[in-house]
Formats: sequence, C-alpha cells, structure tokens
Amino acid sequence: MTPIEIQNYEFDTQKIGGYNKRQVEEFVEAVSRDFEQYYRDNLNLKDRVTVLNDSLKNFKSMEESLQNTLLFAQNTADDIKRNAQEKADIILEEARANAAAMLAEADKKRLDAERDLAELKNRFSVFKTKYEALLSAELKLMEDMEG
Repeated sequence: MTPIEIQNYEFDTQKIGGYNKRQVEEFVEAVSRDFEQYYRDNLNLKDRVTVLNDSLKNFKSMEESLQNTLLFAQNTADDIKRNAQEKADIILEEARANAAAMLAEADKKRLDAERDLAELKNRFSVFKTKYEALLSAELKLMEDMEG
C-alpha cells in the first residue's frame, strides 16, 4: 500500500455508532505522513543498498584481480628464482668441469716437466761421465807426453 492509497481510502460511515470522521481523517493523515516518510526512506535505503552492492561487487572484483596479480607475481618470482638456481647450478657444474680439466692439464704438464727434468739429469750425467772420461784420457795423454 502506498501513501496515496492511504490518503484516498474512504471509510464507510454509519449513522449510529460510527467513527468520528474528523478523527479518522486526522489519523489517516498522520499515518499517511509517517508512512510516506517511511516509504521514501525505504526507497532511499534500497537505492543506497543497490549502490553499496555495486561498490561491493567492484571491490570484490578488484580484490580478485589483486589476488590474481599477487599470485602471478609470486609464480613469476618463483620461476625467476628457479631459473636463476638452474643457471647457477649449470655455471657451477661448468666451473667444476673446467677446474678439473685445468687440474688434469696442469698435472700432465707437471709430469711432462718431471720427465723432461729426469731426462736432462740423465743426459747431464752421461755427458758428465763422458766428459770426465775424456778429461781423464787427455790428462793421461799429457802425462805420458811429459814423461
């Protein structure tokens, strides 16, 4: 029922024992004013609820978007971290392999140098022995010539 329906409502009057028409009209007028105010307040509240519900939907949508963005950012950060770790592992493995190769090469060069040194010592010893023998023979020859 609307405020206008309340205002336009007509009571049946009875000739005997009926209601005082003025009191009924005043009452209807008061009820109509109050009801009209409540009706307007109700409409305003409904409009406000609609606006608030729309705002709530927007905020929920923004919240969902932010959550999705945060999840995407977390996943991206995890991917970057995992990729960085994989690259670091590869670099470390390559460095270990290079170090092992360098050590093997250095060890080979050391062995070659030791072998060369041993050969030089051996050749020097042979040369020294031959030179001593030559000097000894020359010395004996000189002694024989003198004497």
